[in-house]
Amino acid sequence: MKKCRRVIVFVLLSFLGAGMLWAETGDFNKDGRSDLLLRYDSTGKTVLWFMNADGTRSSSKTIFTDTNASVIGIGDFNKDGITDLIRRKASSGQTTIWFMNADGTRKSYKIIFTDMNATVVRTGDFNKDGICDLIKRTITSGQTTIWFMNADGTRKSYKIIFTDKDTAIVGTGDFNKDGICDLIVKKASSGQTAIWFMNADGTRKSDKIIFTDVNTAIVGTGDFNKDGVCDLIRRKTSSGQAAIWFMNADGTRKSYKVIFTDTNTTVVGTGDFDNDGITDLIVRKIASGQTAVWLMNADGSRRSYKTSFTNTNLIVAPTRGFGVWSRLGNGLESNVNSFVSYAGKLYAASYGVAEWNGTTWTDKSSGLHALFGSGDVYALANFNNVLFSGGDFTVYTPESNWYNNAARFSSGSWTTCGSGTGNDGSGMSGYVNSMIVYNGQLYAGGSFATAGGAPLYERDAAYIARFDGTEWHPVGGGMNANVTDMVIYNGELVVSGFFTRAAYLTSKGTENPGSISANYIARWNGTSWSPLGSGMNGKVTALAVHNGMLYAGGSFTTAGGVPAASIAKWNGTSWSSVGSGISGGGQIYTLASYNNELYAGGTFTAGGGNAGNHIMSWDGMNWKSVGSGTDGNVIFLFPYGSDLMVGGSFSTAGGYSAENVAKYFITH
Repeated sequence: MKKCRRVIVFVLLSFLGAGMLWAETGDFNKDGRSDLLLRYDSTGKTVLWFMNADGTRSSSKTIFTDTNASVIGIGDFNKDGITDLIRRKASSGQTTIWFMNADGTRKSYKIIFTDMNATVVRTGDFNKDGICDLIKRTITSGQTTIWFMNADGTRKSYKIIFTDKDTAIVGTGDFNKDGICDLIVKKASSGQTAIWFMNADGTRKSDKIIFTDVNTAIVGTGDFNKDGVCDLIRRKTSSGQAAIWFMNADGTRKSYKVIFTDTNTTVVGTGDFDNDGITDLIVRKIASGQTAVWLMNADGSRRSYKTSFTNTNLIVAPTRGFGVWSRLGNGLESNVNSFVSYAGKLYAASYGVAEWNGTTWTDKSSGLHALFGSGDVYALANFNNVLFSGGDFTVYTPESNWYNNAARFSSGSWTTCGSGTGNDGSGMSGYVNSMIVYNGQLYAGGSFATAGGAPLYERDAAYIARFDGTEWHPVGGGMNANVTDMVIYNGELVVSGFFTRAAYLTSKGTENPGSISANYIARWNGTSWSPLGSGMNGKVTALAVHNGMLYAGGSFTTAGGVPAASIAKWNGTSWSSVGSGISGGGQIYTLASYNNELYAGGTFTAGGGNAGNHIMSWDGMNWKSVGSGTDGNVIFLFPYGSDLMVGGSFSTAGGYSAENVAKYFITH
């Protein structure tokens, strides 16, 4: 097998709270054919399968059984032609090279580092000396470094290649036929994916952008046409279309071959299983766990296949990419209800408002009072580069009167938004749950009947209002009960809540005989309200857009007449279930799209038949735990940079102390 023929894989399975898991294959018995390294997710049993040339198993060897340990990388680290392992302890971060014998036993080992904040993300021969090197990444900072290795497992030298949490290495291989391993580098925020052609000293020689698409992932690399240039496999997340891209040595695409289009199917490994010089595939059905070796032709077609196993608990190792929980400073004393990004910093809504600068929290509650309410802030929004808040609080006017439940941040303190400077009790007549900017105006939803400081008959808002920068206005007659959340989908404002009717009031504030049925969810196009099918049979408390679909969560059992356990998705025409939904006697409070998966938070303890403490992720086929979750309710999820911010009412997250706020991060 060629040096540095890396096998880069995207596996939609669960391990250590992972969202994306990566794998490679190697030649563990020096027969010139790829073998399989497998892990039983529930027990941590890690097994080596020595393979025959037809894709069947010749024999197997258990390497270790430890739920706290996993293989995160492989390569020939001592130049003996036998693939070795990199093993990491999750509890301590201890990372070790295991030098292997050809029978699957360990010859010796070398601890290379012990660091909870670091992991190995890729391996390859980066200096053309025949010894496998590794790429180490610091999780919190994104610092990514090539470690050039000696044959005894010690580090010869190192080279920092970048420090950026938004940037990850998603593949390796020799893309220009110079014998030096190159990189595929992706920007998470934009989806920009590029080949970095590397020098033997770890510096970048040149680069070539191959595509820019957040909905696309690299799920494998290898020489698929036997020309000595590394090719890649590109998969569309939304459609499941996977294609081999045959590459030129300058990083351009020569041609391509679609190998399948199926959201339930993905490539989980590549390697040369029949020793013909053409890279083959390991293909997996996500829902059933059926995993097969596809022996390939040089034109990208499948010559034959052999099913290896069908088991959702058995995954192809090494497992790369795992979830890491961490605290944000000392946390916050009260429930965290919302987040927003403003002026380059993170703001949290709690009992008041707090600012996070990346290191510490600073109170930003000056001007907010608990005169007629609890003092809690439930919603934050950045509107026209001004920070707005909504909740259950009071701010004072310049005339020392009061203004309730909505405010804007100015000169370090909170003040009124809109008129009401001479009317005690102006503002919102009830608390504000949600804020969003739509069509150049700020929308607020909640439990209020009136909004603004105009005479009462002109400010009937019916649970939703819009702010034009000067005054609050009604929104098409509003609803007949509370609004809980809002999101923009297909150019329209989608609103959820406790209501069953929309366009509820006339312009005179009387009940509208022409109001429409809208069971717990409705949409506003800027002019009029309309339903989304027949809606739900219970309250909707969370909305999110993910992979082009609208997701709604809450405490309901049907959506559009279809069974749906607390969560459903809308494709623009009809509702459908999201797996078997959420269970464990709870409801969904919040939804967010992060790292190509949908995350749900709330009061629940299970989803899709799997345990999950108050937070779970949906990969398109399965519900998965997010590490050990939290010990209390999750109220709000907010993607922020490369992290997922988690707010709620809890004291631990991922087993670590975290007072009401934490962050979750997927390593690459």
